[in-house]
Amino acid sequence: MTVKTYRSKTINLEKLRLRIAHDVDSYETEENCLAEYRREMELLQQEKMAHVEELRQIHADINAVCFWTKDPCFNQSKNRFKFLVSDGNCHKAGGGGQAGSRGVRPQGL
Repeated sequence: MTVKTYRSKTINLEKLRLRIAHDVDSYETEENCLAEYRREMELLQQEKMAHVEELRQIHADINAVCFWTKDPCFNQSKNRFKFLVSDGNCHKAGGGGQAGSRGVRPQGL
């Protein structure tokens, strides 16, 4: 073999070594990106579960409010309050609900 052949093979081996080194660097970079992706996915899953729990709590609160609004005792109290407010018997600041309000006339007139 001649010096020219050795030189050619040496150059080819150097090119191959550089290509392999580049591929190894790319592989390590991809591994780091995948590890970061997995960490981020885990955090997103935890956040999702926190949101699911919060929505479950909201749903439970809505169901509790619906239960109380359909409860006859609650509706009776609510209707009584509406009646007192509309009838003028509800005491307001400034003397509301006294004689002279909402169709109630003072005696002697």
